[in-house]
Amino acid sequence: MTIFQRINHKLKFIIPGKEDKNIIKQFCKNKDFENRVLLFEINHCHGEVIPGYIKYFYDLGYKVDVLMNKILGDLQPMIRVSADYIENIYSCNISTIKSIMKSEQISKYKYVCSASNTIYITINIKRCPSVVDFLPHINVSQNRLLIVEHHLENLNRYFQNKYKTIILADIPTILDKTNIAVANPHYFGNIKITPKNSITNFITVGSIENHRRNYNLLISAVKELVDNGLDNFKITVIGWRGKLPNLPKYIKKYFDLKGSIDYPKMYEEVENADFFLPLLDSEDPEHDKYITKTTSGSFQLVYGFRKPCLLAEKFTKIHGFDSDNCLIYKNNSDLAKMMMVAVNMSQEEYSKKQDKLSEYANNLYQNSLNNLNMILHD
Repeated sequence: MTIFQRINHKLKFIIPGKEDKNIIKQFCKNKDFENRVLLFEINHCHGEVIPGYIKYFYDLGYKVDVLMNKILGDLQPMIRVSADYIENIYSCNISTIKSIMKSEQISKYKYVCSASNTIYITINIKRCPSVVDFLPHINVSQNRLLIVEHHLENLNRYFQNKYKTIILADIPTILDKTNIAVANPHYFGNIKITPKNSITNFITVGSIENHRRNYNLLISAVKELVDNGLDNFKITVIGWRGKLPNLPKYIKKYFDLKGSIDYPKMYEEVENADFFLPLLDSEDPEHDKYITKTTSGSFQLVYGFRKPCLLAEKFTKIHGFDSDNCLIYKNNSDLAKMMMVAVNMSQEEYSKKQDKLSEYANNLYQNSLNNLNMILHD
């Protein structure tokens, strides 16, 4: 079922191909702008954060319109979100988004929120423009523009003083949180919290790139499990970019390679999984960014779908994980042992970990909601 079929008929979709002026006319038509927020995304990524921020704004009493890149819209990141939470969804090409953001109607919104600060128009992140550089004529006052910053190394005093900024995790290296709200978007809509399968299903999601996760570590661990006679498990791999290292023939059958899939399929795969594998490498200095600069989308899925993860100890505390809600290993070489613990875990113990994850996720949600509310009213 597509988002067009599922979403309430009151929502309006703008499809590329019309002239800009007609699209803008439709965008501006018959709106009550009192307490209305526009959440927009120019990139064709970061769709996983949109449901969460829709829910936060809704819970704070705002009506929410969403404007997004057509490529991202086609991937349907909001497929599970209740139609009650969204007023209008507009999906169009980047040039049309630019035109809309210059329109007079933009200035009427209570708040305008960009789901990304960096606009990925080049491979080199350092050369990518910020959203305010990419949209120099955005028609909204500075105090009503919110920007989600995924790259915390870009934060500086000038930026913080000028814009209300949202970050996804409370990274302790950020000492000055002036004008910053820590708000983690781990709501994905109407999802099922599922029990443990008889064949343990581990899942990993995201680009197959060494600077994000170590797949060689996973392959080595699977070899060890199979060599020790363990066979009641599978590995579900969802990856948008990159190529998985060569799999030896005798372990290939344990891998279910999904490749690049849309959000509805991804949500279904995560629901059907048991344990999440972020695959952060405690011995790779490049992965230290997950405790100094950023968080991982894997953690959002862990919180939202209540899927206990297997995680190296150095990454746990900062992201809210402990022995009650996570399976923690100290060294890379211990991953296989912890996967064995996961496979042999009873349904009762698994449910306890899910309950503890729920406690943490619910507290994180309330704290995030409070943080966002505070920055809106500063």
